[in-house]
Amino acid sequence: MHRLLFLCRLSVALGIVGCAQASAAGAPDSDLRQEFEKYYYGRGVPENQARARQYLSEAAQLGFEWAILLIAQEEEKSAPQKALDAYLRLARNDNCIAQVRIADAYAAGTLVPKNLTQAYFWNLLAKAGEWSRKSNVDYDSARGISYSSGDAKPCGHADHFSADVLEIKIKTHKLLPAELKQAAEDAATHWVKGTVENLLPAPAINAAASEVSSQKVATTTPPISSAVNKKSLSVVEVPLKEDSGIFVVPVEINGAITLDFAVDSGAGNVTIPADVYYTLVRTGTIKDSDITGQRTVVLADGSQSKLPTFTIRSLRVGDKIIENVNASVLPLEGQLLLGQSFFARFKSWSLDNTKRVLLLNP
Repeated sequence: MHRLLFLCRLSVALGIVGCAQASAAGAPDSDLRQEFEKYYYGRGVPENQARARQYLSEAAQLGFEWAILLIAQEEEKSAPQKALDAYLRLARNDNCIAQVRIADAYAAGTLVPKNLTQAYFWNLLAKAGEWSRKSNVDYDSARGISYSSGDAKPCGHADHFSADVLEIKIKTHKLLPAELKQAAEDAATHWVKGTVENLLPAPAINAAASEVSSQKVATTTPPISSAVNKKSLSVVEVPLKEDSGIFVVPVEINGAITLDFAVDSGAGNVTIPADVYYTLVRTGTIKDSDITGQRTVVLADGSQSKLPTFTIRSLRVGDKIIENVNASVLPLEGQLLLGQSFFARFKSWSLDNTKRVLLLNP
């Protein structure tokens, strides 16, 4: 066992990951995970995080990727370059969680300079074969990497919407010029496991910066005080963002994912482009039981297409949640529309251009 540990430490130092998945004495990964879980969760023994950390460190030294990921996350603040090196090493070894973490880092400008083209490239790799590859850790862009006990799960389950959210934002908000989007897709198509990726050019204006900052700003303000508006204390202000000359507002769908919808009173229903709809179906945000029927849509070339109609179980805008909202699917990539099937559920609503807020009056 000691010789195995020495050889694996040497391999990790040389940049080789996953060097020892088993030994003649058994499966060290399984053994170390059991010991780690025993003290981490207090299973049959008093909880002892220091002891659990010893087993975590040993697993990382042996090259086990779940342990390397957990330690890398701890090091993001204390040793960011070391964390980045670990993520890149695992990502190049085709670890899906490391790939989606690198994608988020490039999109937000943490650990690396912002580069949405590179973020899209890593995001594509993270999503490739996500139901055939597996992970022993979970990842959520808001909560980070967390340990997952039990059997390894498909990457599509281990990644809690993060890769899907980034892809949807890039496509629906057209955050990348067509040539850079194509460059990232070509690079992902021709990427080979174990190779160092090329650094792709960033867009001239990094839209990811405004996207991330806008999420921080788009929070619900308290109800309007009577000194400002004596009509109703229940009126709520929701800050608006401007996207290509139109107002958009963050909307949470079925308590699972938040996307920017254009405020469009001319749309009869809440409307979602087909590519976004099918991504939400694949991730379980929209379920089969939500589908209510089909409608026929005439395309620009005169052909017809049947697309689903469905019910959104809950839409949250600001602190207002509306349940069972009728929704439709558009045939092409485009803007998500917040239409009358949402606004008709309020006594009144309006836009305040001066304050740049959406006013909702139940």
